[in-house]
Amino acid sequence: MDLMAAFRKGLKGGFLKPFQGFILMVSLFFPVQWVSGADYWPGEQWRTATPESQGMRSEVLADMLDLVWQEDLEIDSILIIRNGYVVLDTYHFPKTPDSKHNIFSCTKSISSTLIGIAVDKGYVRSIDEPLLDFFPDKTPGNQADEKHAITLKHLLRMSTGLECRDSYRYQWRGLARMRQSEDWVQYMIDLPLPEPPGTRFEYCNGASFLLTAIIEKTTGETGVAFAKEHLFTPLGIKDIYWPTNIHGQTIGWGRLHLRPRDMARFGYLFLNNGNWEGRQLVSAHWVADATRKHVSATPVAGYGYQWWVMSPERYAAMGYRGQRIVVLKDKNMVVVFTGRLKGKDLSIPDGLLNGCILPAVQSDGPLPEDKEALNRLRFLDRFWQTATYMDRDKRRKELAAKPSGPKLTRYVNKEFGFSVAYDANLVVGAYPLAPPFVLRNTGIRGIPGIMAAVDDIYDHKTQLAHKHFNQLGDMLCHTLS
Repeated sequence: MDLMAAFRKGLKGGFLKPFQGFILMVSLFFPVQWVSGADYWPGEQWRTATPESQGMRSEVLADMLDLVWQEDLEIDSILIIRNGYVVLDTYHFPKTPDSKHNIFSCTKSISSTLIGIAVDKGYVRSIDEPLLDFFPDKTPGNQADEKHAITLKHLLRMSTGLECRDSYRYQWRGLARMRQSEDWVQYMIDLPLPEPPGTRFEYCNGASFLLTAIIEKTTGETGVAFAKEHLFTPLGIKDIYWPTNIHGQTIGWGRLHLRPRDMARFGYLFLNNGNWEGRQLVSAHWVADATRKHVSATPVAGYGYQWWVMSPERYAAMGYRGQRIVVLKDKNMVVVFTGRLKGKDLSIPDGLLNGCILPAVQSDGPLPEDKEALNRLRFLDRFWQTATYMDRDKRRKELAAKPSGPKLTRYVNKEFGFSVAYDANLVVGAYPLAPPFVLRNTGIRGIPGIMAAVDDIYDHKTQLAHKHFNQLGDMLCHTLS
C-alpha cells in the first residue's frame, strides 16, 4: 500500500479526524495561476504559488513530507522556490519561519561573496595577490619563502597546501588549536606547508576565517559590518547573528545564524547572477567564476570559491548537520534545508533533493491543478508544523505496523536487460557525474541500496540511461509493500 492509500485509509479509520479541519486551512495561501519571477523581487515577504502552477507535482512533495515525519528525520525546515515564488515553506515543530538557524559552513559561501564584492569595489586588487601581502605585519615562523606562493585564490579554492587538519575528517582538532591560539592569523600562516599551494583540494576552516580577516584588513570594517552594508541590508536581511572571536574578528568559516527565508534570498541573488532589484550587488563575472568547478572535491563533483559544484547549472552552499542553500539554474529554483542531522543521516537533504524535489519538477509551464494532492500536501505541512513529538509518535503507532528491516521492491529495466531489488525508501545519495558516471543510491537512513557503474554504455544510449534512472527516482519517495 502506498502513502496516498495509507492516507485515505487513515481518514476513513479516524486517526486523522482531529486534524481534518486543517486540510483546507493552510499556513500559506497558494494562488493557482502560472507566474514568472521576472516581474517582482521579494520585499518583506516572498510571493507564493501552488506547485502545479510552477510545473511541480504536489503529490511527490506530499510523499516527501510524509516520509520525513514518519521516519522522524531531523530536518528542521524545507523551502522550495521556483521562478521566484515559494511553492513549499514548511517547518518541523517547534521551529517557525522566524527561527534563526546556525547555517554552519554555508557561511563560507557568504564569506567568499564578500571577497567578490571587495574585488568589485577595488578594496582587493586581485585574487592572485599573495596571502602574506594582506598581512605585512606578520611573518611566518617557518617555510616563509614557500608560503609567499599562497594566494587569495588558493584560500577560495581550499587548495592552500597548509596542513590545517581542522575539519570534520579530523574531528576539528586543528580548529580547536587555532581557537586556543592568541593570534588566529599568525596560527594559520605558521602551519606546516607539506605540499605546494594549488596541488589539491583540502577542506580548511581556517582558510575561510582568513577571508573575513582579509575583508577587515582591506576595508577597515569587520566581516559582519561589511556584509550588513553591502550584502544583507540590500537583500532585505535584517535578523542575523554572526559572532566574532575575542579580537573582534568575524568567524568566516561558520556560526552565522539566518532564517531559512533569508538563506533563500542569498541563493536567489546567485540565481539572478548577482543582481537584486536592478542593482548588481556582486558582479555576474564573480558569480559565474565562483560557482564553476576549479578543483575536484568530494562529496560532489567539484569546488568553486567556497561553493560545492555539482554541474555547470547546479551548485550549493553546504553546512554541517544538513544545512543547504542549493541553486538549480536549469530548473530556475532555490532549495533550502536546515536540520540537526548527524552520522549517516548527514546526506539526507541531498537524497530528498534528488529523490523527491527534482522528480516533482515535471514542466517549465503550469500543470493541471491536483486539488486532492494539494490538500494532502497542505495537511502534511500543517501537521508537521503543529504536531508535537508526542502527537507524531501517537500517529505513527496508529498506522499499520511496519515490517522490520527495509522494505524492498523490484526495478526492472528492459532496455538494458537487468532488474534489481532495492530499498523502497531509496533516495539518491550522490550526484550523477558526466559519463562515464557512477550513480550511488542509499536508503534514507544510509542503508546501501544500489551502486551502478555506467561506464560501458555507448554514447547514443547515455541519454536513455539517464532517463531510466530518472524514472527510478520518481518512485523513490513512495513507500511500497
